Amino acid sequence: MISRILKRWGGVEKVEEFLTYLAVKKNVSASTQNQALAAILFLYREVLQIESLKK
Repeated sequence: MISRILKRWGGVEKVEEFLTYLAVKKNVSASTQNQALAAILFLYREVLQIESLKK
């Protein structure tokens, strides 16, 4: 399961792409982007126990 998540997200580039998508295509606020990033970081750090996203 973890490997499927990592393949889907693919590291920093995919996270940046997703946050850009939220801003540009979905027109969300900066606070919504920040909350999305916090959720992704929580997933990686607390659930998957991965300290950093790699490029």
